Amino acid sequence: MVITYNNAEMTFDAGDGDWVAGETAYVTVNDPDMNKFPTVAETLSVGDEDAIIPTIKMGSPLTLASSDGNNALKAGSAFANTGVRVGTGLGTKVDYTGEVNNTTDNSERLRIIHKTLVDGETDTERGGSDHTNTWINVTTAHSVMNVTNLEGTPVLNYDVSGPAGDLSSTAVAVYVIGTGSNTSGASDLDLVTSVNARSGVVDLDDGTQWFVNNDVKTDTAIYHSTTGGTTAASLLVGVAFKITHPAGYYLNATHDYAIAADFCNFDQDNGSSVHNCIYRIEAEETGEDTGIFEGEVSYIMLNNSTGADTDNGEAAGNDEEVESFLDGYTNTDAVTVVLMGTGDSVRVVYNDTDALQAADKIGEQLDAVTHSGTASLMLTLMGQTTWQQ
Repeated sequence: MVITYNNAEMTFDAGDGDWVAGETAYVTVNDPDMNKFPTVAETLSVGDEDAIIPTIKMGSPLTLASSDGNNALKAGSAFANTGVRVGTGLGTKVDYTGEVNNTTDNSERLRIIHKTLVDGETDTERGGSDHTNTWINVTTAHSVMNVTNLEGTPVLNYDVSGPAGDLSSTAVAVYVIGTGSNTSGASDLDLVTSVNARSGVVDLDDGTQWFVNNDVKTDTAIYHSTTGGTTAASLLVGVAFKITHPAGYYLNATHDYAIAADFCNFDQDNGSSVHNCIYRIEAEETGEDTGIFEGEVSYIMLNNSTGADTDNGEAAGNDEEVESFLDGYTNTDAVTVVLMGTGDSVRVVYNDTDALQAADKIGEQLDAVTHSGTASLMLTLMGQTTWQQ
């Protein structure tokens, strides 16, 4: 029983001196409201729809929190084939009714609430021997044009650890759909097909076709492929997750959970330095019944860090293969932020409901130590040395 809300406090500290690349800064949240089970050391998990997640947002990533352009994602909207669909058969079979909402914090996750089972089936029948996978499909509010216009290297940052954990998943497949609804088609990108990665960061390229390519970018294509296929720019982009699990496991008729799926992008070339991504800190309670949660933040500089191609005017590796740096470090208790250049700072935001039951956004910020280069030319004229910069 909650008698009243408590005021929360947050610190973001890197110790004495400058916060440099590779050094850990610590986020500490003191919020007794998140201490729900006094006998357990809890975690502010992305999949927990009631958890408040300390969040770092850089730029303007395309997340599931936006419903502008898709009424089927507005708060309180019923499950629909142009919004959220949960079930079997590629996710288009109607197994559950329900509604969608955004989580009430700053983490821009999508909350999915089941209402009933359809087709007259019971929970027990839903977990029968013929049900060994569950699909969660979401048609986003982002059009093909929105994603193809992302500069540099775009990636999908996803987290379905909540429902996948509840189902004891043995594999999670991840797809991007370009049909404008939850129906699959020729423009699907098969991004993850063989591992049990409940969260991750993946390039929008399945080896055969790709969403955006730095060399070939048009205003009318969702993807480019070896066969030259395209999809209309006005269609909405979907994400689909196939969760494979043992028979007998199922999401019940009133299941409630949160997921995240973000289109992030990075572009660092000779003329720009673009960074749009979101990092969710799954802070862990320091012990049973403390109400104090801790997480870690570090950063790396995206400069000449790989040997990838220089196909868009950038130095080798600047925004190429960035997903390899981010994978496993965007939704965890120890996140790593990828920074682009001079003047960058990192701000953590936490949403608190205070003792007066008012929403209060708490933020703490640290400056990063980044560098810019200069070039000098030495001239020797008639025995005299001068410098020209």
